[in-house]
Amino acid sequence: MDKNWYNKLVDKKKHKKNVLYIRSLKKRAEKLRKKADNWEVNTNIHRIMKGIGFPLEFFTEKELSEKEKKRLLRLTKYKLTSFQKHFASVHSVLQKNPMIWSKKIKETEKELEKALAFYENVTPLLFRKKTKKSKRKTSARF
Repeated sequence: MDKNWYNKLVDKKKHKKNVLYIRSLKKRAEKLRKKADNWEVNTNIHRIMKGIGFPLEFFTEKELSEKEKKRLLRLTKYKLTSFQKHFASVHSVLQKNPMIWSKKIKETEKELEKALAFYENVTPLLFRKKTKKSKRKTSARF
């Protein structure tokens, strides 16, 4: 009887730890995705990517065209959204059924955490906060 109580307590602590882990991944993905709404492609992206030795398939010329910039931003936002949705669904399932957590799921989540960390590190280099463009026309003073 005493061992059974102890095992339940240990399982409960493991479950709580797993839920907190997934929740932290979910919040990180949400935070990065929210920031992405105010991003634009960095103007000197070519030089930055060349400097860190990270080639992108987008680089066909020295500078990215507007279409390529939009594509890069759209694909990045899509990936961040998929991270966010994945972690939210795993979090929901894990809360309902703690027995679902297995070694395979844990390894998958660790790999996705590494991918999310990569995006957290590379996005500040690729993107910057949108600059406000003045829509007012300058009037000629006479």
